[in-house]
Amino acid sequence: MNSNISLIGAPTDIGAGSRGASMGPEALRVANIVPVLESLGLQVM
Repeated sequence: MNSNISLIGAPTDIGAGSRGASMGPEALRVANIVPVLESLGLQVM
């Protein structure tokens, strides 16, 4: 069974209790998360 996922980089901090939540998508890109997800058997679109 293939598990396909999509990563959506939509930064926002509306409704967050503290500032900085909008940096989440960029943090995932900097952390190079795609190869990690692929190593777990996920197909990243």
